[in-house]
Amino acid sequence: MVPLRRSRLLKLAGRSYAQNRERELQGINQFVSNLKSHPFFQLVFREFQLDSVQRSRFFGEETTEFRVTCASGRSSEWPN
Repeated sequence: MVPLRRSRLLKLAGRSYAQNRERELQGINQFVSNLKSHPFFQLVFREFQLDSVQRSRFFGEETTEFRVTCASGRSSEWPN
């Protein structure tokens, strides 16, 4: 039996804290850019999507939460 080729999907969640919302957003954008340009991630994944960005409190500090999806297939193939 030949295994079916399946799309790989990786969901990442994180927080950025820099005591400045603009710097936090820059850091998140740089993180996603680094994922896209990293040789391993380029080998495994073709699509990268910043799913959400929102402010929240973490241990009493204002932070920016984010979620990123990396997939080996087209975004139309991604599960909801």
